[in-house]
Amino acid sequence: MSTPAVVCQIDNKRCTVARMLTTFGERLREARLAANLTQTQLAKLAGISQQAIQKAERSKSATSSSRFVVALARVMKVSPDWLASGMPTVMYMSTGSDLPSDAKTELLLAALAQQKQDSLTKNTAPGPDLRPPIPLISWVQAGNWTECTEPYPPGVADEWVSPSTRVSACAFALTVRGDSMEPRFTEGETLIVDPELDARHGDFVIVRLDDAAEATFKQLVIDGPQKFLKPLNARYPVVPINGNATIVGVVVEKRQVFLR
Repeated sequence: MSTPAVVCQIDNKRCTVARMLTTFGERLREARLAANLTQTQLAKLAGISQQAIQKAERSKSATSSSRFVVALARVMKVSPDWLASGMPTVMYMSTGSDLPSDAKTELLLAALAQQKQDSLTKNTAPGPDLRPPIPLISWVQAGNWTECTEPYPPGVADEWVSPSTRVSACAFALTVRGDSMEPRFTEGETLIVDPELDARHGDFVIVRLDDAAEATFKQLVIDGPQKFLKPLNARYPVVPINGNATIVGVVVEKRQVFLR
C-alpha cells in the first residue's frame, strides 16, 4: 500500500499530514507501518493482544470507539482523532515537538484540499459514450414504418438526437405523448427505439395496429401463444394482439429534459 500522506518539513521539524482513509482498519495499518512496527510489537507496547490488532486492521467500520485508540495512537505517534475518525490532521512528527499553530493550520488546509481532490477524482466517471444522431420522427411516421433506409434521407426529421445506448443504424427517436405509460414514462420524454431488436416478453415496444394511422407505445406481454399490449397506467385497458399488429421496434432508452 502506498502511503497516503503528505510529508513536510517546517523549522527543521519533520511531520506527516494524514490524508483520509476510509476505515479504521486502514488507518491503523497505515499508522503501524509508518511507525515501522509489527502487529506483535504494537500489541506489546499498547498493552493489548496481537489478535486484537489483527482483528482491528480487518475492520470495515469507518470509525472506532475502542478504549485502546488513545494507547495505540500514543505508541504510533499519531492523532487519536485521526485514528478513530479519519479527520485530517497532523499525523505524527519525528521530533515529537509541536509545530506552530499557523503551520498546523496550513498543513491541515493542505490535507483537506488533497482530500477533496481525491474525492473528486474517485467519484468522477466518464460521461456517456454518445452515438451518431438519429432522427426524432412523428408517431405517424412510426406508424408508416416499413423498413430502414441507410442512411436516412435528407428531410426525414427536423430534429436529431444522439443516443447514449448502442443502437443499430436504423434506430429512431419518438416523443412520449399522453399518460397511458405513466408513471414510468411521462409526456415529453424522448424514447430511443431500435427496430432491429427482437421483442421479448416485458419489453417496451412501438407497435403499429392494422386499424390505426399512428403507432402506439405499450409493454409487450406474452402468455403462451397469446400476446397483449399493456399500458402501465391502470386507467387504460390491456389490448390483445393476434396477427392484427406489427411491432415496429423496441424501446432501449428514455431521455428526460428539464426545462426552466
